[in-house]
Amino acid sequence: MDDIQIRGNLRRFKEAIQNKNVKIGFAGGSITTARTPSNWPTYIRGWFVDRFRDVRLSVFNAAIGATGSLCALSLAEKEWIRTDCDLVFVEYAANDHGADREERMRTREGLIRKLLAANIDVVLVYTFHQPMFKQADSGELPDSIADFEMLAEHYHISSVYMANAAYDRVKRGMIPWKMWLPDGTHPQNLGSYFYAEKVIEYLETELARTDSSELPKGEHMPAPLNPMHWQNTEEIPFDRVRTEGAWSVEREVFIPWFDETLYTCGLHDSLSFEFEGRGLLIVFNYGKSTGKIHYAMDDGEWQEYSFERSWWVPEENFTNAVKFADDLEMGKHTFKLSVTYGDAEGYTSSDCKILKIFSVK
Repeated sequence: MDDIQIRGNLRRFKEAIQNKNVKIGFAGGSITTARTPSNWPTYIRGWFVDRFRDVRLSVFNAAIGATGSLCALSLAEKEWIRTDCDLVFVEYAANDHGADREERMRTREGLIRKLLAANIDVVLVYTFHQPMFKQADSGELPDSIADFEMLAEHYHISSVYMANAAYDRVKRGMIPWKMWLPDGTHPQNLGSYFYAEKVIEYLETELARTDSSELPKGEHMPAPLNPMHWQNTEEIPFDRVRTEGAWSVEREVFIPWFDETLYTCGLHDSLSFEFEGRGLLIVFNYGKSTGKIHYAMDDGEWQEYSFERSWWVPEENFTNAVKFADDLEMGKHTFKLSVTYGDAEGYTSSDCKILKIFSVK
């Protein structure tokens, strides 16, 4: 594919510039997070404030390291919709790469539909990591990106294969791979600049266009590609959760995109709640201190959910969005969860920290 695919226009973004007040959002993982100041959104900000010195810019970067589009569903309402963003860049090509294809198609389409339903302009941007190399080296479009392109075509959304700007330079021998992705995933300062350069090229091209046609947003969105998309989510507040043990609701101070944490460190503490829908998503603050989790749906058999506990997992303050159910019969359901200490390598405590709970309808 060409590095830049222009489909729909950025009508709202352009109007916001004319009104001297622009709000830009970023959705993605560690390649995009504001926690790394040298990441590509910094250069987008720099370009904008230099290009439009008389326009007030607000940036809502809710990218969180090691998360994919499943987690973004829990952020969309608070970070980009309630803040009334004009434009949101969506970057999950790398972090969704290892996810089940059906799941990522449902979560990605759900996220896109949430944003379009709020009349927000959306641009898809594609990054790269090492597992994509075999397909890219043979001239194929990596599966994760190809799936995104299906959605881009269907919803008439422009896309930028920004990682290709760096990949092409490596392929031509202009720079060594280690100056771009020394760990196989995270671009160094130079790589992030190349990413941003390609996005800026797209934005300059789009701003010069005079196409003002209405995009398929809001009530004009096309029918979904996947009828099981995750657009319709409902938050389950903590006051609807019944707890047994040493639970408390506390301010979340380490992961700023979430306001509160439902927390315990007791052995065999449990919780339960009812929800209506066909699926369930819980977002955890997790790490090696997270205990062993067991859960049961609709009074069924207890099952264990195993968190990743590899060498790179920190003690705590990592974000993990967990899908506990999908494809349930639409209706009312009950969910139970219990936590205790683990008897295997990688456990350091029996903590459980829940950031958000959502049902899927």
